Amino acid sequence: MDGGLTRRRDDGLLLTTDPARIDLEKVHGWLSGESYWANGRDLATVGRSIAGSLVAGVYDGPAQLAFARVVTDRATFGWLCDVFVDESARGRGIGSWLVGALSEHLAGFGVYRLLLATKDAHDIYATAGFTPLPHPTDYMIRDTR
Repeated sequence: MDGGLTRRRDDGLLLTTDPARIDLEKVHGWLSGESYWANGRDLATVGRSIAGSLVAGVYDGPAQLAFARVVTDRATFGWLCDVFVDESARGRGIGSWLVGALSEHLAGFGVYRLLLATKDAHDIYATAGFTPLPHPTDYMIRDTR
């Protein structure tokens, strides 16, 4: 494993990549019930996606406020996905902090290329250094849904 990432903000919030801290039921509720990209995703699928990814959560004491995961080889590439901040915690910079910390953590392994997809949060990701694809026609997708 990678030794993990733990950071604390001045306001007491904790960010950690400890998968044991992830509240699977809460994350499932966020993704399957409140996100546009994973609406209806079942609990078993969320569990498998967490098990196969580098995951991070943000916590206020025992309460989980945010989640993100990166599908990565921890060497050259990562796909940032399922970033979610609880509605009650939005507007506090938690999403930007989470994405920035994960990006820096992965850069320590040589992962300098992170990809993500968003319909509505371009400004948030721009604060963490994300830009539009320079050559979007170079990318392809196979979607069998």
